[in-house]
Amino acid sequence: MRYVCTVENGRLIPATMRRILVPVDFSDASSAALEYAMDLAQSHHASVDVLHVWDLPPYPAMGKFREQGAPRSETESFSTHVHDLATARLDEMIQDARREGREGVDVVGVLESGDPIVVIPRLAAQFDMVVIGAHDDESAKGLLFGNVADHVAGDISCPVVTVRREEEDAETRRDARVSSASRV
Repeated sequence: MRYVCTVENGRLIPATMRRILVPVDFSDASSAALEYAMDLAQSHHASVDVLHVWDLPPYPAMGKFREQGAPRSETESFSTHVHDLATARLDEMIQDARREGREGVDVVGVLESGDPIVVIPRLAAQFDMVVIGAHDDESAKGLLFGNVADHVAGDISCPVVTVRREEEDAETRRDARVSSASRV
């Protein structure tokens, strides 16, 4: 696996790392970030906390839904459903990371609710580094961390490394090197 990595906020990478935070949105970019963080953690004898921040999708009519007499429990069951889906996806990602068999790496999942732009910097203060996946293509602009990686980097006191998975075909590799050379 080859990665294109960028230290987004210009902080120095510490010589010793004990804890690495990896915010994920279950995309391929998040998987690449987790793989990279696991490699780093193994070489530095660090632990990895995999964070997923979930929020209810925007639903402008939710207020109307309640006004029209919908029982509060139906609304809460939607929230419970989103929470349960996020929990299952995070557990699956953690189990996959553990199966990769990187010796000595302690990996745990952390599930939080709220706005990722607020939650990630708040939690990052406890870590030596944040490793986050970044989306390259235009179609990914609406995905959760396509914009979050850009937003949170300046608000975090430890180094923030964004990771892109390098494509396998030669033309894409050449294009990725040209477009990211100034950022790597």
